[in-house]
Amino acid sequence: MPQTREEKLAKLKEWRLKNKEHRAKYKRDNRERENEMRRKLRASRKDEEYKKNHEYYLVNKERICQRTTDYLKTDIGIKNRTIRGWKKCGIIDGDFESVYEYYLSESECPICNHDFSKYNKVLDHDHETGEIRMVLCQMCNLREFQNLSL
Repeated sequence: MPQTREEKLAKLKEWRLKNKEHRAKYKRDNRERENEMRRKLRASRKDEEYKKNHEYYLVNKERICQRTTDYLKTDIGIKNRTIRGWKKCGIIDGDFESVYEYYLSESECPICNHDFSKYNKVLDHDHETGEIRMVLCQMCNLREFQNLSL
């Protein structure tokens, strides 16, 4: 009589509980062999996957590039690209969502009072600690950096 899925799972769970020590010993004794088999399998799959993905990319290159360009023009694309740039620059903050909201809410430079539509808006931060200072225009940020460097 065929078992239902639930019955098979219950039987498997019972077997695992009964053979817990045996399974742990087998894992310890065969760890290197298992890891080597996994590495070989991963390497073979990686080659196949790379070829498959590369072929797909070559066939669909224009469509993929267009989709990426369109995504980077959306609000979420702009947000993700901005936050990724901050992370690459070494800005450390646990809550990038609130930092991004603060960044968007600023409309003029606190130093020169220029509207951000005139100059690029940048997030000023300490390069040693990654701590955020304020949102400045690009020109004031460069001046601040030069003053700190001297």
